[in-house]
Amino acid sequence: MYPASPKLGLAHLGASTFFASAHPSESCGSNGLPLTPNSIRIYGRARALHLINHPHLCSYVDIHRGKHERIMVIQEYYLLNLRMAVQKYPEFRCHRSLAKVAYQVIQGLVYLNNFGTVNCNLSPENILIDPCGRAKLYNYGLFYMTEAGTAVSFPLGSIQYTAPEILLQGWSQEGGTGGATVSGNPAWDVWSLGMIMAEIIMGSSLFSRYDNVESLVSEVLRMSMANDPLHYLSQTHDAVTKIGALTEEMRDFLCLCLTVDPEDRPVPRNLLSHVLFKPFVISSSLIPVPPHFPVIDPSLCLVDFVHYKAKLGVMENERDQLMEYPLVPDDDFIQQTHTDERPKLRTGKRDQLCERPMREVYHLWQLAGGNVEQELRKQKLVRIKPAILTLPSVMVVEGEVFGGGIHRRQLLETTTIILPLHNLRNRLAHIPPEKYYPLITQGECGKDHLETSKLPLVIRERDVEYQFHRLLIFERLLQSYPFKAESILREARKDTPPFYRALVWASLLAVDGAVAHTYHQIDKETPTPTDRQIEVDIPRCHQYDELLSSPQGHAKFARVLKAWVVSHPHLVYWQGLDSLCAPFLYLNFNNEALAYACLSQFINKYLHKFFLRDNSAVIQEYLAKFSHMIAFHDPQLFNHLDNIGFIPELYAIPWFLTMYTHVFPLQKIFLLWDTLLLGEASLPLCIGVALLRQLKDRLLQFGFNECILLFSDMPDIDMERVVRESVQVFCSTPPSVTYRQHERPRLDPSKHSSTSPHLTQTNQDLAMDAVPVAELKAEKCPRACGADLLELLAHKKSRSGRAKVLVVDIRPSDEFARGTLVDAINLPAESSITHEGLLAPGPQYDILNSYRGKIVCVMGSRNNWEQTVKFAEMLIAQEFPRVCTLHRGVEVFRASGALVVPT
Repeated sequence: MYPASPKLGLAHLGASTFFASAHPSESCGSNGLPLTPNSIRIYGRARALHLINHPHLCSYVDIHRGKHERIMVIQEYYLLNLRMAVQKYPEFRCHRSLAKVAYQVIQGLVYLNNFGTVNCNLSPENILIDPCGRAKLYNYGLFYMTEAGTAVSFPLGSIQYTAPEILLQGWSQEGGTGGATVSGNPAWDVWSLGMIMAEIIMGSSLFSRYDNVESLVSEVLRMSMANDPLHYLSQTHDAVTKIGALTEEMRDFLCLCLTVDPEDRPVPRNLLSHVLFKPFVISSSLIPVPPHFPVIDPSLCLVDFVHYKAKLGVMENERDQLMEYPLVPDDDFIQQTHTDERPKLRTGKRDQLCERPMREVYHLWQLAGGNVEQELRKQKLVRIKPAILTLPSVMVVEGEVFGGGIHRRQLLETTTIILPLHNLRNRLAHIPPEKYYPLITQGECGKDHLETSKLPLVIRERDVEYQFHRLLIFERLLQSYPFKAESILREARKDTPPFYRALVWASLLAVDGAVAHTYHQIDKETPTPTDRQIEVDIPRCHQYDELLSSPQGHAKFARVLKAWVVSHPHLVYWQGLDSLCAPFLYLNFNNEALAYACLSQFINKYLHKFFLRDNSAVIQEYLAKFSHMIAFHDPQLFNHLDNIGFIPELYAIPWFLTMYTHVFPLQKIFLLWDTLLLGEASLPLCIGVALLRQLKDRLLQFGFNECILLFSDMPDIDMERVVRESVQVFCSTPPSVTYRQHERPRLDPSKHSSTSPHLTQTNQDLAMDAVPVAELKAEKCPRACGADLLELLAHKKSRSGRAKVLVVDIRPSDEFARGTLVDAINLPAESSITHEGLLAPGPQYDILNSYRGKIVCVMGSRNNWEQTVKFAEMLIAQEFPRVCTLHRGVEVFRASGALVVPT
């Protein structure tokens, strides 16, 4: 989902856990609804941290929400932190090396400030050192995701490195940072950095002799009241000589960092130009970022994907060449600090997995059987208590409970465990290096996995080797979009890897151009009449999903929906648009622009004119076509539903208006839409038929009331079966059967439309044209145009030796003898139907009966159209499948020369 994420390289995947604070029992917000659990608030906010990509910040890979408000975070991780490095390697204690580390830390802090947040968790343990000797900030997102600590019950950061103004505002063990805002004050981190550097220079742990929180806070505040905090520290820790030996630049830097008044203390950006960092200043080392958390991720904009990735690679190379400061020899450094998993396997081959993006590696690790919670449980970071010990000790009448909660010491686990990748590496060890770079120009993408591709989709999506192969293919194809759009479509017909689903969908919908610029130009702030309706609908949309139900999800919903309403003034907001938006927003949670672009393209293709202010004619035509499709493919089911009066208007409007997103959970919608996006605008009708056929056994036994109850609470559906059968329905349906006058013009207008001026009169007669909605609703049988009928006759024979279509000419025998279609049979309507409304037995009836399961086209005269409709409906009543009528009668063939004299 995030193809531009940093590569794994020499990093580890580290997992840590903490608990969000629980709301009091039965708490409600100002709107009367239950308060959103803090763990869901954290989960929604943390997704923005996935956008951070900086050489001195550890990347966030994923976040999970467990039981009892537990949060599990997976990040880029290294075994060596600054405290360990200072103890083990003397090179880190020299002033030049320390200044370089400080400079790199400040670069990371500036990047965070540009994103609109601060660290507020700076400590030697949270400054990691990678194998190249570069400093990387770790756990820097805790302040942002917990909303300045208000969503947790433990304090952020360490007291000895906490700025004094935070302590004065009310730093406590209850969590939070007093009256701090979510954005925070960048000067807080400057104080923390100064305290860390002072501690390293003095060579002793600050305030280690204080064994309780109160005395430690008092000592920090006492130090902050001194005229010169640095001098105070040197005296209280017997380090006057060491502080006196500092260079003027270093002492000035420390004094600036330890300025007590936050108004006078510089922010990280101001320190970048300090004379101490003059040897390290490289203008290209800072990646420009927006002034606040971006609404979209530029790396996910398809039009700029290749350019952005190439630019990013150049900048990374520049950083590697210009900013590396060889504190110690690289080989020795790697051997001494990172010994368990190296980029070379035991066989001596280069570990190609290190060249893959971190999020991709983590995705594959999960497919290979990895489970974060299980790993945390193995390391005793997740402790399971007997159920009886989790019960509250006291419960008052109002519902508030006491006791039985999580012990305060367990709210935050500072230990980080490393996720073991050896199992994944073993699973992929046999793949030769050249397979990591598949050729996408020779059409050989899937030859190595032909056997696996025949397995059910649920197995393929969990097969790590198959998915890895698919990821490699789609990565290269997406890098070449839009030039490889046809190849993406061809590969997506096999299956779509969930990891790249967002970008594959965007390519299938032909999203292109400056989507980010277009989205940003839309006014999403000015109030509109639909704001109230959007505000009411969003809290009810897919609230079972943790991401979409978060406050961040609600805010993004509102922006994307409002952007669509504002940018389409000829359309209006209808209930259901929020459900339609949900899949795109879920997949593009950090890329609202792409979610908006996909939604717009999707509506234009599959729901053309559905959102007009007066859409009754559009919906009525759609439902009439759906009713015809049921009769065409399953006349038995159609007859039963028609007899009990259970018409599509009672159940199918939410299906089509939301493309089934209002009916099924997102995971089933993903599977359904993977196929839907490959087809034309008529495919949703085929999906509806496949759904009814899966419920057929129950529907045939139910009456009207039971059917209403069945569809009010949709039973469990085998979505893979629905997808498979809907494709079969689509392939066995003539295109003109699903033709609608309100649909978007099809790619081949010569076959289905008579509105093109360049068409000849003959082609216009054979093409399908609009039929009034009243006529469609009055007919039970669908119509097929002459062009489709001639095309079916041209295919001639199927595998069984019979033609794919049988033409039943119901005109009188004398008219039939003057000209009809090849191989047509004659069943005159006036003489072939008995008084009971059944077909009279005879040779022609036997031929018709032998064609059950094939397409049967009833052909009559345009001047006697009611007779044609009545005859076709009689066949449907006798449960003949795939019956249709010839649109506009036999007269459409007069000028085409298709009519022949029967022998």
